[in-house]
Amino acid sequence: MTRIVGIHEVELKPGVTGEEFAEAVHAFALADQSEGPNGWVISVIKSDRGTQLGGYGILFEIESVETRDRWISDDGITEMHQQFAARHPEYFSAWEHIQSLIVQPNQWNDYLVL
Repeated sequence: MTRIVGIHEVELKPGVTGEEFAEAVHAFALADQSEGPNGWVISVIKSDRGTQLGGYGILFEIESVETRDRWISDDGITEMHQQFAARHPEYFSAWEHIQSLIVQPNQWNDYLVL
C-alpha cells in the first residue's frame, strides 16, 4: 500500500494566533474517531525556513490511497463520510472551526510516498 502525505498550507485570518489555530487542529484531531477515518494522523506544522517562513499548515499522514479514498474521492466526500458526519456533527463542527480561522481558498496537495 502506498502511503499518502497531505499538506494544506494555510494563511491565518487577521487576529488569529498560531496558538489558537493549533488548538483548533488538535481539537479536531482528538475528536471521537472510533468509527471515523482510522489510519489518519493529523498534525499542525509551521515553516521555519523557505518561501512560507512562519506560515502554518495541516499535515495529514494517511496509511494508503485506499484509506483516503474511502473518505474523500476526487468528487468530494463519500457516502461513508456523509453518514459519519450525520452521526458525529461535533467532528465536523471542529473542522468548520478550523476553516473559520484561515483565509480561503488554501493551497493543498496529497503526495504519494515513494
